[in-house]
Amino acid sequence: MAVARSRQPRFSRGIAPGSGASLAMLAVTLALLGAPRSGKGAVPDCDRACLTAIAHRYWAALLAHDPARLPQAASLRFTENNVRLPLGRGLWQTVSAVGRDDIVFAEVSRGEVATTAQVSEGSRSELLIARLKVLGGRISELETLVARRETSPYLRPEGWNEAQPLLMQDLPPASRGQRGALIGVAEAYFDRLPDASRPVPPFDPGCNRVENGVRTTNNPDPFPGVHPPPLNPAVSRLGCAAQFAAAGLSFVTRVRARRYPLVDEDKGLVLAWALFDHDGTAPPSPTGVKLSSALPSPYSYAVAELFKIANGRIVQIQALICQLPYGMESAWP
Repeated sequence: MAVARSRQPRFSRGIAPGSGASLAMLAVTLALLGAPRSGKGAVPDCDRACLTAIAHRYWAALLAHDPARLPQAASLRFTENNVRLPLGRGLWQTVSAVGRDDIVFAEVSRGEVATTAQVSEGSRSELLIARLKVLGGRISELETLVARRETSPYLRPEGWNEAQPLLMQDLPPASRGQRGALIGVAEAYFDRLPDASRPVPPFDPGCNRVENGVRTTNNPDPFPGVHPPPLNPAVSRLGCAAQFAAAGLSFVTRVRARRYPLVDEDKGLVLAWALFDHDGTAPPSPTGVKLSSALPSPYSYAVAELFKIANGRIVQIQALICQLPYGMESAWP
């Protein structure tokens, strides 16, 4: 279910003196101009169509290697893979192709929009997620994570869009949750990862997880012909709940710097950013099985995790993962 490309947002024109507009209309206009611009009951600077249009403009500007094509706030903050850079550096200089950009979701009241797509640097296919914060029609924050083969434990870019119809589908109103409740479900997931004593998160029976384009649940052979495989088939063949019940993900020793900048209640989507630590001395899984083996040395991961939640249960998880130096601090407070 592709998101239709929206036209550029129209900006309303002010009422000129002597235009004949009624005093009532003038009063309404002044009230709107003085209304709060964020939070509950606020008048958004940019509606969903406007945010979607800006997301598509981002991809066009990136492919053109021209950040000047974006409406930028003077204080714009840009990061790639948890490193603050001048806008125009990093992938902006090396990208050679952009694939489908129809995964776009937003939290209108906060001016947040995120989008993901397959990208290329020369002959190398990679994955990218971008989060943009828009204030007053201009981008004030641009946070990106690029999954490259050099810094990702495994990567299958062509598998990233398989769940796109599910992710982009609006939920029936009765299946939706409010922001705080949806974040609570994601928190339960992160709480359990390093601590098998915590409750198993609420999973839908049909839940699946995709990491860097590789389905890591209900998949007995995620890497056909590769021996030994990067993932343990005894765990990847299990569903979401069964993996957690078996403590198969316990090689993650700490989850820190959690943030939830964007919650799309209409679609049941929660975008979480976090840092995962693997200290190299993780105790063995209580059940003796793990999805993958931690390296015998400390390292961390920057993770952008997208949760699809319906009726209070996790239906789909999409994660982009990029390896970082161990203990690296978050570039975003």
